[in-house]
Amino acid sequence: MSGRMLTAMVSVASLSYFAAGFALYGKRRVAMPEKVAQVAVSNEAFLTRLVGVRWRSVQYPSGQDNARLQRGGSAESAAENVDVFLGTGSHGHTFPGAAVPWGMVYATPWGHGQVDSWDTQSGYNSDAAELDFYGMAHTALSGAGAGELGELRLLPVASESEEGVPGQVRIYTGSSTGSPGYFHGQLGMEGKRFCSIDSTASPRGAMHRFSFEPGFKRRSVKLLLSEAPGGFWGYVLQSSKVSAPSDTELEGCAYSQNEGIGGAESYLCFVIQFDSAFQVAGATPLPGEALASDGQLLLDFPDSLTETITARVGVSRTDIGRARDSLERELAGRSFEDVVASAQLLWQKALEKIQVKIEPEERSRVFYTAMYHMMMAPNLISDEDGAYRLQRSSATLSQRGESMYDIEQIDTMMPIQYSHKGAMYSTFSFWDTYRGLHPLLNLIQPDVSEDFASSLMSFVDTWGFLGNFQLTASPADIMEGDGGSIILGTMAREGLVDKSAAFASIKKSRTARVDDRESLDEQGYYSTFNGGSVSSALEEAAADSCASRLANDLGLTEDAAFFKKRADSAFLFWDSAEGLFAPIASLASDGAHHGQLESETALLPEYFTEGTALQYAFAAEFDTEQMIAKHGGEQNFVERLDYFFNEAPENSGRADLATGNRHGLGLGNEVTMHTPYLYSLAGQPWKSQALIDELVKDMFTDRPDGLPGNDDMGQMSAWVALSMLGLYPVDACSGDFVLGRPFVSEAEVQVKNGLFRIKVHNQKDDNKYVDAVRWKGSSLDMTRPTLSFLEISEGGTLEFWMTASRPKGASQHK
Repeated sequence: MSGRMLTAMVSVASLSYFAAGFALYGKRRVAMPEKVAQVAVSNEAFLTRLVGVRWRSVQYPSGQDNARLQRGGSAESAAENVDVFLGTGSHGHTFPGAAVPWGMVYATPWGHGQVDSWDTQSGYNSDAAELDFYGMAHTALSGAGAGELGELRLLPVASESEEGVPGQVRIYTGSSTGSPGYFHGQLGMEGKRFCSIDSTASPRGAMHRFSFEPGFKRRSVKLLLSEAPGGFWGYVLQSSKVSAPSDTELEGCAYSQNEGIGGAESYLCFVIQFDSAFQVAGATPLPGEALASDGQLLLDFPDSLTETITARVGVSRTDIGRARDSLERELAGRSFEDVVASAQLLWQKALEKIQVKIEPEERSRVFYTAMYHMMMAPNLISDEDGAYRLQRSSATLSQRGESMYDIEQIDTMMPIQYSHKGAMYSTFSFWDTYRGLHPLLNLIQPDVSEDFASSLMSFVDTWGFLGNFQLTASPADIMEGDGGSIILGTMAREGLVDKSAAFASIKKSRTARVDDRESLDEQGYYSTFNGGSVSSALEEAAADSCASRLANDLGLTEDAAFFKKRADSAFLFWDSAEGLFAPIASLASDGAHHGQLESETALLPEYFTEGTALQYAFAAEFDTEQMIAKHGGEQNFVERLDYFFNEAPENSGRADLATGNRHGLGLGNEVTMHTPYLYSLAGQPWKSQALIDELVKDMFTDRPDGLPGNDDMGQMSAWVALSMLGLYPVDACSGDFVLGRPFVSEAEVQVKNGLFRIKVHNQKDDNKYVDAVRWKGSSLDMTRPTLSFLEISEGGTLEFWMTASRPKGASQHK
């Protein structure tokens, strides 16, 4: 197993692994901090109080569940198989810090240096032996390609004399350990270790223990609200306020804008309680006096009776009072071990939605870590009473990136609203996650998806549209298209939200005069001057196609026809002479005239966003029938796929798109993630099976560099988790999952109305082909191997029979 994963199955009655110490797989072991007692966790009462009625992402353990967990849990604990360091190396951009599923807080180390800043935008990268350390942060983006967070950081520092000035702190990545809900790190200055960190998280809070080595006369903690040096296009602090109500407490708020994601706005309030009295360096503030005008504050702890300083942090995205409520409800009076135990239980319940048997052990870690990363976003932004803030209703794309107000204007410019339908979430990476992450969460977490849907409709109510991306309190103009409408439309078509209400929001968003969408109606095709003109047309068409299908479900024939016409306009970009989607030079009575592309495999950002012309030739998955016809029929389509996967040169020109490549395929990015499954929709599923077998085996491992690209808020993880189960939603809005090559031998998936079971016969590493499939005892047509969301969500057994050689015919198994 990985050398960085705690072998700890949390017991409800006690944290036995804490008593035993941190037993790690591999050579490295880290001694457990002293004075750790076995603790009883009053689960049912505390956890219900912890989350409250509005944070319903994870149902809490029943008495029967508690008893099973006390006995040691399942044969293979889902949480035990998570390696929080998988993806923290190379270009994965995940982070190892403590979190709970979809929480408001990520208690994670924040560092830069030694590697490119793009690869430390989650605050961490395992490729570096050490990083310049800027504190334990409380927000982060998991696997993102832009938009560094790292808000509200606490940085322990020390010096050997009372007047000494602390030097640059570094974190040693080789000594970091962790598990779901827990992080441990070692810090040094000038080559000498001086402090260890233990951190854990709750939905709206965090707890830290800073354990200083003996011999340091000055032990301090810095509060840092401003952005960390050396970051990559992240947040920039605009305004803040901090005060000290007592000599053990800080409270305040910070307002910032994110340079990497279109100036998206963030407002974060906090209350921090220390277990020892502090002095503000260089000042003797009165209670309530404003501090940290520059977003920084140094706190000395001269009277600490121990060498460990404990900090409890409660946060809110509305105000200080609710941040205090978070702290009191989730952390007050609780030991560090209690909070870790609760976080571990939340993860166990969330991850147990899918139980798999899979070999070798490495693949089990890949699978469950993928599930773990899928639950890092979206993030909770509402408080227990449903309060939240969004950028003011007059927001338009032209306002993004502008510094609009001081923190004292918050109630005018970002007024408090209330969610009455469940928790409110934000940070939706629409362009990435509509493809695979949300379809899988719709299956296994329908209640959470309902809250996501409600959040999306609230965005439309506030802004009048769904942005390309959504971060904290704002729409944002990174990426393209309208993946939010696809997510919402898919949820509606799958019965998770009222169809009429969802369609009203989608129609409003799709007809808003933003992102050049008006050109669809004024010119008859999508035209943009912001780059990515061809890829934008395809993404906009995918959203219109989903809107059309939802309208058709509702019997709204005029709306259905309107959006279908819009979606079909994307095929005007098809250049039949080149066999590619290409820019439109002009539109005449005889059809579209296309501009000349210099290369089908070069990155041409003025026409294609994060992909090549060849990759986008297969990006009309919202209408595969028409896409196959444009290629000249199934045989020509398959031949073109053969060239794409086996002969075409790799793309070149951008480091962020240089991983996960196999000839024309770029699995490290979302544009082509569905393409391995296209063979199955063209009547040759064995080619999909062989390709998926190779990709999963070659591109995914349980090492820190075990992802073929950015995890992109869980979408990369969703691809491998779904592929290991043996299915993938090529066209999310259709509700259909295309069957592939499963890697599990058995799986049990908790779905809305029962259990979806997968049983794979003759599962061996060399048996990469599917000989036959049966669903609920009946054979499936392997020339078009699909199952619908509605079928799966009712429960049933899906059986695969595997073979080492390509099937010559459809065999039957009774």
